[in-house]
Amino acid sequence: ECHLVDLIEMTGEGLEYYAREILNKPFLYGGHFLPHDAKARELGTGKSREEVLKGLLPHSITVLPALGVDDGIQAVRSKIYKLWINERKCQRVVDAIEIYRKEWIEELQTFKDKPVHDWSSHICDALRMWAIAPEPSPNAVTTVSRENLYSTI
Repeated sequence: ECHLVDLIEMTGEGLEYYAREILNKPFLYGGHFLPHDAKARELGTGKSREEVLKGLLPHSITVLPALGVDDGIQAVRSKIYKLWINERKCQRVVDAIEIYRKEWIEELQTFKDKPVHDWSSHICDALRMWAIAPEPSPNAVTTVSRENLYSTI
């Protein structure tokens, strides 16, 4: 079973903001998984998001392989029964799952191949990353002191 206990949902902030938010949470992390495009280099810095986050977070950072949207949706369907969602802190995740849908083309009386791109698609994209990320070994134990967590930023 996997527990989704909290959600950080924001746009328009830099990676430093998200790293601080992650570190300010009372959790110990084994690592973080990023979508395949995190390897792309930013024009301004020449660094990838992966490189920047490796400098900001003391946890392992893994970039996941590219996967088609339909394959990712199927991966979520095959694993969602293992997911427990804290509805108090993650109600937006439940709402996003409920409204995530493909766009209807009225004149063709058919659906587009891809889901509607809106706020729910961002959350569901994150769920797709969860579904394709390797599951942690049941014997894996990660210990990080709070002092080490906060010394990074």
